[in-house]
Amino acid sequence: MSRKVNRIPEEEQDLNLAPIMNMVIILIPLLLLSVVFLKVGVINVTTPTLTPAKTSQHDPDEELPQKITVAISDRGFTVATRDGVVPGCGDVTVCVRDDVADLAGEFESAASLLSSGAHVKGQAAMDQAMEAYDWPGLYSVLARVKSENPGEDTIYVTADARVPYAALVRLFDVARTRLSQDAFDSASAFYSADADKASPDLFPNYVVTIAQ
Repeated sequence: MSRKVNRIPEEEQDLNLAPIMNMVIILIPLLLLSVVFLKVGVINVTTPTLTPAKTSQHDPDEELPQKITVAISDRGFTVATRDGVVPGCGDVTVCVRDDVADLAGEFESAASLLSSGAHVKGQAAMDQAMEAYDWPGLYSVLARVKSENPGEDTIYVTADARVPYAALVRLFDVARTRLSQDAFDSASAFYSADADKASPDLFPNYVVTIAQ
């Protein structure tokens, strides 16, 4: 004789999502704290424009604006004002290191490595070639020119076609920020110097031309 077993139907239970929600609430602040925010730097660079020549005669008593130019090539920096080229070494103001024989060739080799996909070696070669320039010497010259022309805030930059854009950006950084002193004895002292936030920038505006 068979027995009939009466089974009690099980009630459906809702999932307990409280532990998962607690975990999400804890993870959200941690994720926000770990986010690296991208800082975008803006450099005020313009290109030269052609304007009609002025027909009016210049007043001899009126002070002409000072036009400060910086030319960068594989031989160094040439800084000039309305009074002429700032003297330095030979026909340039700030020379490259004496042990660098072919800086243009080093730039070309570094660019070739970068274009071939060897980014680490290419960037290392580019950084090494960039250190051939005397950046502390350029800063010292620009700081001296600024002290002689405190009202000027624009420099005209001319770059050789063989000079990479990385060198131009470095030039903008050196020419813009006023440091704690105007001259440095070594490159390490220059790179470790603090910005003088109490003083205005040296030359925050640039007009750029690329020599062909």
